Amino acid sequence: MPLDEVMERLRAAGVAIIEGPVPKTGAAYPIRSVYVRDPDLNLVELSERTDGG
Repeated sequence: MPLDEVMERLRAAGVAIIEGPVPKTGAAYPIRSVYVRDPDLNLVELSERTDGG
């Protein structure tokens, strides 16, 4: 699922996006990430691969 769609669903569910979307460096390729808190207040990164450009 594209990250933009994930962000729309999070907002519709009332989930606050802590940060993002931000470009990051993944292990093998560039990614774009957003960060949210789960019910236990753990920080969760949701990301998608980007073309790097």
